[in-house]
Amino acid sequence: MLLLEHINLNVDNGDLALRFFLALGAVQNTKSSNSRQVHVNIGLSQFHLPFHVSVANPSPVAQGDAQFWRGYVELVTTEPLDAITKRLLMDSDLAECQVEGMNNESLLVQSPWGCHGKDSKSTFKIIQNKAVADAASAALHAVKGHHGGFGRLIAMTRCVHTCKVGTARLIANFYLHVLDLNPKKVRLFANDTKVLIQFDVTPQTLEFHETERARSDEYDDTENSKYHIAVYLRSEESFRTAFHNVCRANALFVNKKFEGGPIEFASSKTLHEAILTGQFRVKNMFDPVTGIVGHVMEHEIRMMSHVACPLRPRARSIMPVVVPGGKIKNVCKL
Repeated sequence: MLLLEHINLNVDNGDLALRFFLALGAVQNTKSSNSRQVHVNIGLSQFHLPFHVSVANPSPVAQGDAQFWRGYVELVTTEPLDAITKRLLMDSDLAECQVEGMNNESLLVQSPWGCHGKDSKSTFKIIQNKAVADAASAALHAVKGHHGGFGRLIAMTRCVHTCKVGTARLIANFYLHVLDLNPKKVRLFANDTKVLIQFDVTPQTLEFHETERARSDEYDDTENSKYHIAVYLRSEESFRTAFHNVCRANALFVNKKFEGGPIEFASSKTLHEAILTGQFRVKNMFDPVTGIVGHVMEHEIRMMSHVACPLRPRARSIMPVVVPGGKIKNVCKL
């Protein structure tokens, strides 16, 4: 896969969520933000933050339904960490977002939206890493990126999510044999209790770590778990293969919250629609051999023809491909 392009989290206060990410060093995408949601750019990635229930339902998201990521998201900044701390402290509504003292390398903060209590907040780990920042910057300058550009928060590098004990291998098989990823990009470790998916364009990973408290099916019965991610596959061929694998298992997903809006952000029901719009949805992360669902997390699977793709090259440019550690290994045209 090329890129984990966005995480969609419903929030109960769009203004507060925007102020939080601006304080962290992100920038608002004013073109894709609208009366029902806010989008913020983190380098080539984004957070989508809807504050209305759905496209068709303008009711505000209830506080108890505000969504939070189970795990943490690591973000890379190009500025001193104490500058972020100072901005958070300047806003009385954000002053308590810092949950761990700053050290020389990282700052831990939690989202201000949703119910009180640290167990119902999204956690973000802000780090400084020059090698990663340089690689992310090289990628950003090779492509058109998102409207609004990027700020001091330059990359979404590591997304760690909890999963139920005994499911890491099932999740690995979903990425390997349903989304048809390169085996070199999917790795089980820690005695097969963790799985790592490596993306290609920037130094970025998605990880699932088994924990005793995690559930595999929270998405299906808990509103604050119904968030989704959007990922870009490398080619139309890989996109078609993934679509057929999902359809073969009758796992194509239609998210009714996005029905009634632009078709490129809705849910494709046929291959023709998927190719036309550049995306389809799947939420059951299943092992295609056993049929067992390892985890439920909605994925928007996209290809580069999608209207919101930030990876279109600038004129006469080439896209750097990075390897773990942030070093540029080689370059290839996308």
